Amino acid sequence: MADFLKRGMADFIAQADLIVGVVAGSPTTYATTAAVMTGVNAELTALQAAEANVQAQKAALKSSVDARDLARHNLEESLREINRLAQAKPASPEDLAVAGLPVHDTTRTPGTQPTERADVRVEVVGQEHRLTFVDSDSLRPTRPAAARMTELYRAVVTPGQPLPSGVDDMTLIGTYTASRVTLQYASADIGKTIVYLARYVGARNQQGPAGTTTAASVAA
Repeated sequence: MADFLKRGMADFIAQADLIVGVVAGSPTTYATTAAVMTGVNAELTALQAAEANVQAQKAALKSSVDARDLARHNLEESLREINRLAQAKPASPEDLAVAGLPVHDTTRTPGTQPTERADVRVEVVGQEHRLTFVDSDSLRPTRPAAARMTELYRAVVTPGQPLPSGVDDMTLIGTYTASRVTLQYASADIGKTIVYLARYVGARNQQGPAGTTTAASVAA
């Protein structure tokens, strides 16, 4: 027999509030006592207080995350401007390398096939997944010289289902020039496992080797 209690916290608290209110008003009708219902009502009050505290902490966390993301955005724009000016000067390859700025190979042959693998790093923020494509050799979110784009593959796995073994079991969901992508999931996806895999693509659409799979859950 399926459990009659609601799964979602808000729905469960509303259901419990209804049950406790009705049964406490006429305990003998429901084969219980006023003393028992006093204890159950105390449990309900404790849960309501705990849930209110959780929601307050979530709101505070979201505010902190938003402030952090804005600070990062501002810093990224400043660093991009520094790089733009350094590349336009141009600074020497040695100076660029020392500063951790990209050094472009001006002698590379256009249209070569990427040989590096792209890995996916995932930051889970509730129902949002923030992805970063990282060169597995340099461990930096910078595409290698031969790569012009990054393909992203995905598999959505429900509890109890097997994980994909590789790219052939996954679906291409987009091709990106940026190294960071944000994906938003619906409430129906909460609890599911999302498996990601990326690979670089050359200027003539030559696909590089597939990277390793990365899995992350969709949180509430």
